[in-house]
Amino acid sequence: MKTFITTLSIILGVTFNISAQDFNDLDKSPLDVAYYPTKAAFRFFEKTPEKTKALEPVMKVYYSRPQKKGRKVFGELVPLDELWRTGANEAAEITFYKDVKIGGTTVKAGSYALAAFPTAKEWTLIINSVKDNWGVYVYDGNSNVAEVKSTPYKSKDTIEAFSIVMYEKSTGLVHLKMGWDDTIVEFPIEILD
Repeated sequence: MKTFITTLSIILGVTFNISAQDFNDLDKSPLDVAYYPTKAAFRFFEKTPEKTKALEPVMKVYYSRPQKKGRKVFGELVPLDELWRTGANEAAEITFYKDVKIGGTTVKAGSYALAAFPTAKEWTLIINSVKDNWGVYVYDGNSNVAEVKSTPYKSKDTIEAFSIVMYEKSTGLVHLKMGWDDTIVEFPIEILD
């Protein structure tokens, strides 16, 4: 009987220990993905090979989406005149499935870190070759691949969660559009064939 109780105790202890593994809590700034074309992730639901091919991804951005929560964002929560990770947590990451041109510089297909340098009158979008970093704490400007500047404008509505979308502005020209709080900024990216 003693052996049975000892064995049962060990089994229950191991079972409890396995089921009690710690999982992280839900992140306050969840990770999200933006595609161009927007419905690229759903391309295999299309009925024809032509429609599927038309939705092959050209660009994809992984980024965390912090919330406004009643705070003033740019100039307080996100300081102006300082490098920003473009979201929260890990540095945002952009993948190009084709070569692109950003700010006059050709960027080869591949994955890169994405950062921004916001000022009151102008923002700079920065593509950097060093990725998989927490924030921009180890940022090295010598690893910049391309930069492009743009003028921010005011949103007519408050944007609660930091958001990124990409859309075709004209043939071969995609705009990466970021918005949060009352600020929107768009950066042109030329698709090279």
